[in-house]
Amino acid sequence: MRPTAHAALFAAAITLSSPVLAAPSSLAVDPALSSINMEITLEIGTQVTDSDTSSLSGFIEIDLDDPGAPAVITLHDMSIEMDEALSFHWSFGFLGSADASMDDTDGSGAGSLFLDPGTPPISAPVAAGAFTIPQVPTRLEGLVSASYNIFLVGEDSAVVDLSTLEPGFSDMPGSVSVAGDIVTLTTSIVFAGEQDILDDMGAVIGTIIFSGDASVVATGTFNSCEADITGDGSLDIFDVFAFLDLFNAGDLGADFTGDGSLDVFDVFAFLDLFNAGCPA
Repeated sequence: MRPTAHAALFAAAITLSSPVLAAPSSLAVDPALSSINMEITLEIGTQVTDSDTSSLSGFIEIDLDDPGAPAVITLHDMSIEMDEALSFHWSFGFLGSADASMDDTDGSGAGSLFLDPGTPPISAPVAAGAFTIPQVPTRLEGLVSASYNIFLVGEDSAVVDLSTLEPGFSDMPGSVSVAGDIVTLTTSIVFAGEQDILDDMGAVIGTIIFSGDASVVATGTFNSCEADITGDGSLDIFDVFAFLDLFNAGDLGADFTGDGSLDVFDVFAFLDLFNAGCPA
């Protein structure tokens, strides 16, 4: 390789003020294949349970160490919306009944599940496409508006804001596959919690206990970064060294023109991708 090509490679790396990070891939949740089953137990003297379901939409942001043969998956963010408002009815027999609806705070859909803000990326190994991301902190947002008429409790209404609850932690198992540049992720998210029900005077009259299981299928285009030869998600001098090692060893991993040979044009092609940075 010509000395000028070596010099160009080193100049490209050394003049970087900071590493250029690869952007995670945003996968769209498919409402036709994704759903949630929400179960709410009303405990007022005795326990009565009802449930409802909704399709899901939203997104999940992930990164894969190697799209061709992923060994590590990293969760960056997720926000999953329940598409329809949920309805519940609890019968206490001759003692009375209660009804409730669950809506999002802005009146659209029923609520949402999302990664607790400020959570750093969480990585997990991938084996034969399967993974389990450990202890994902998930928050639930939604307003449960209930009305009740129950003997010895009274007739009234109450609103429970689920966004005031602390995040729940649960494993997030699933599978991931890549066909071309299309990533398909299948996962399940479980959550649970409870909150007191207060009357107009602030007295506790019961407890609302909720749990749910979301089955999610999401797809999207993988943000590949060919110049990230080390696969660490950033472009820096170590990618230059890795390219030089491949090139000097005659390894076709350095064939960035795709013509089956190694020459100075592969160096220029690598430089172009390196200087362009990873796709956002």
